[in-house]
Amino acid sequence: MDARAVAQRLNGVKILEDNKGKAAMLKTFTRKSRLWEIIWDEKLHEFHKGVVQHAATLKREQLSVIQAFRQRSTAKAPTKPQWSPALLKHRKVQTFLGKQGNYLEADEVKRIADSMELLELRATIAAYAAEVALKEQALRTKQQNEMEVLLQWAAEGRDELRKQRDTDHARCIEEWWESGYAFGHYEWYGLLDTTWKSVLMT
Repeated sequence: MDARAVAQRLNGVKILEDNKGKAAMLKTFTRKSRLWEIIWDEKLHEFHKGVVQHAATLKREQLSVIQAFRQRSTAKAPTKPQWSPALLKHRKVQTFLGKQGNYLEADEVKRIADSMELLELRATIAAYAAEVALKEQALRTKQQNEMEVLLQWAAEGRDELRKQRDTDHARCIEEWWESGYAFGHYEWYGLLDTTWKSVLMT
C-alpha cells in the first residue's frame, strides 16, 4: 500500500472518529437541551399556576368582604324615619287632641302624620341605599386596584423568568461552544445553534 493510500485511509479513519465524537456530543447536547426545556417549562407552569391560585384566593376574599359589607348594611338599614319638624309638630298636635278628648280631630291629624311618616321613611331608606351604594362602589374600586396590582406583579414576574430563561439559554450555548473548541470542532457553534432551534420548535 503506497503512502497516498495510507494517508487517505488514515484521513478516513480520522473523519469517522471525528463524526462519532460529534454525534456523541450532539446526542448529549440534545438530551440536556430537552431536559433544560422541561425544567424551564415546569418553572413557567408553576409560576402561572401560582398566579392563578393567588388570583382565585384574592377573588374569594374580595367576594367575602362584599357579602359581609352587604349583610352589615342590611342589618343597619333604617326602619324609622328621621322625623322632620313638620311631622314632629303633627304628632304633638295628635297627642294633644287625644288628651283633650277630640278623638275625631286627633284621628284626622294622625292620618296626615302617618302619611308624612311613610314618605319620610321612604326618603330615609332611599338616602341610606344611595350611601351604601357609594360605599360598595368605593370598596369594589379598591378591590379592582388590588387585583390590578397582583396582575402587574405577575406580568413582571413572568418577564423576569423569561429573562432568566434567555440568560440560561445563552449560558448553555456558551458552555457547549467552549466544549466544542476543546474537542477541536470549530463548526460546533453553528451545529449547536441549528440543533437548539430545532429543539425549541418541536
